[in-house]
Amino acid sequence: MHSSGRGRLSLEITLIVLLLLYFELLGLMRDLTTSLIYDWLPTLAPLVWINISIPFIYVFLRNLIISNGAANVGRLARLFSPNFGNLRMLAQNTIFRRLWVVLSIIYFAAYGYLQGMIVIDINGGLEPRFLIVESSVGYGPVLVWAPANFFGVVLRPYILSAALALSLIGGFLMAAFISLLASKQKIATALPGPLAGLAVLCPTCLTSPAMGLILAYIAPTAAVLGIGTAFFNLILTLSTTLLVATLLMQWIALSIISRVPLYSSAVA
Repeated sequence: MHSSGRGRLSLEITLIVLLLLYFELLGLMRDLTTSLIYDWLPTLAPLVWINISIPFIYVFLRNLIISNGAANVGRLARLFSPNFGNLRMLAQNTIFRRLWVVLSIIYFAAYGYLQGMIVIDINGGLEPRFLIVESSVGYGPVLVWAPANFFGVVLRPYILSAALALSLIGGFLMAAFISLLASKQKIATALPGPLAGLAVLCPTCLTSPAMGLILAYIAPTAAVLGIGTAFFNLILTLSTTLLVATLLMQWIALSIISRVPLYSSAVA
């Protein structure tokens, strides 16, 4: 029964990825014919964000909602196999769900600000506008919304998908960690502090501010030396790698915390 459920999930993920690749291929072919692609790495790297984040969200929510039965896995495999039965029991608690939603929204807002999705300009330099910008498939369409002279929202598909995935799991982990504190569990034995910090703080969040500093202070010199594009590609590659690493750390942290004996007290 469990093997059947896992096979069905693998098929669903495959179909989702193939559907994403189909539309992305159409977008790439359009951009090739309209000469919108100038560099392949900035075009393809954001697609990696989308193709990883969306299946990640689907797997988490599907397993959290639909019961597939408990799996007997080895000690090492437990790091990559969350016990969704326990997580489902925890998520059934009304207080926990509310805390999860609040923390996920906070996480989403912080990530969106650091990645330039939420723009706050205290100098009032933004002009109110509502438009869609056509560019290469990884960066567009871009929805720019500035209802006031000092605030704007820039919705890029790859940042939005990553923000949803990271905030969804990050909020859940923080809510579960607070549940551990409330139930007076031994945090050190439940979830290692460094792993919890890295999984929640999200290393990839810092790449956008770092790229801003590089563009401000190093890019002019790099442009003179003819290596400006290489610097940008390096930051983009690093941020993509960190996104994959962060999602993996979140999944491992989820696997560890799903085996902490706090669910009976949390659900009661």
